[in-house]
Amino acid sequence: DAAVEAGAVLRRRAIGALRRSAPVRTLQLGVVQGLAQAIRMLAAKLELMLAERPAAEAGSRAWAASEAANGATLTVLKALREDLVAEMSGMAEAAAAPLRVAVGGLAPVVTTLANPATPLPDALREAGAKVLKQLLRSGMIEEG
Repeated sequence: DAAVEAGAVLRRRAIGALRRSAPVRTLQLGVVQGLAQAIRMLAAKLELMLAERPAAEAGSRAWAASEAANGATLTVLKALREDLVAEMSGMAEAAAAPLRVAVGGLAPVVTTLANPATPLPDALREAGAKVLKQLLRSGMIEEG
């Protein structure tokens, strides 16, 4: 899917841009704002993609195709989240806050993927639940 590829590209470019901009605080803030917007757009695109995917019966070719696409989506989101959390650990709170909010915005997509009714390879089902818990936990920390 194009959305999954966009997520993979975003992940690669985001980490590089964050690292290059780190020495200049004002530049870093601009990069963070742009990245936060890109993450929100990716989340919206993925939500739409998942909503438009036709229902499939377990064991069918459509189910297998959905499993593969959903597995790829979850893998990209998991890696994106992990990379951004690692980068945010070295950032000032003011710079990291917009990224935390944007990453938290991925929760609806991960919720859909972690839903037992959603086609997802069994090997990734537990990973989906774990990523969802991490997103929700970080969301609760931000609000509380």
